[in-house]
Amino acid sequence: MESIIRNVKDLAADERRVYETVLRRELEDSQQVFVMVVSEPADPTSGQRARAWQALQELSKKAEQHMQQAGVSGAQWEAAVDDACEQVRYGKPS
Repeated sequence: MESIIRNVKDLAADERRVYETVLRRELEDSQQVFVMVVSEPADPTSGQRARAWQALQELSKKAEQHMQQAGVSGAQWEAAVDDACEQVRYGKPS
């Protein structure tokens, strides 16, 4: 990942026009331009996918064991997961 920060007041006129064209707005001397180049992550390999799937299955088994030990029903588990998702997605308290 690369990034650059430029003070607008320090930009050469042609560089400033480029940024203004890309941003489709005029820039003010008191502003800064921040540009970041981010590479798209590579697709996981089949081995990485298999390891991730195995780890997910192990986590699921552990969760099921804990549910059984605590006497939590599947419906209670689903309700708790739905509630947590609501909190994360929408910031709603439970």
